[in-house]
Amino acid sequence: MKALANNADLVKLLISDKRASGISAPISFLHTMLNPKIAVEPEQFRNCPFLLVHPADDRWTDVSLSRIFYDRLGCDKELHLLDGTGHFPIEEKGLAQMEEHCLKFLCKVVDGGTSN
Repeated sequence: MKALANNADLVKLLISDKRASGISAPISFLHTMLNPKIAVEPEQFRNCPFLLVHPADDRWTDVSLSRIFYDRLGCDKELHLLDGTGHFPIEEKGLAQMEEHCLKFLCKVVDGGTSN
């Protein structure tokens, strides 16, 4: 849990909250995360474009793990790394980048354009 955010004070706050990161998860929850039931394989997914904004300094989930799924997607897709942000991206620069990427992506989708 210490890698959840790059801000030590935030991590302490989250871990102390028994309704957030301080909660105990049942083993069945972990099992479903590790053994998902996939209705459509990523290569066959073409329902909508996909945006992945990933923290560049994520000590919880390295971007290489997210890319395993992302790279398989058959739809139009975009990947943007958020500079200087951790898994729980609260850093001002990363939040501004995330907002920018999300708005640009949504404008492309609304305008009928495609994203790559």
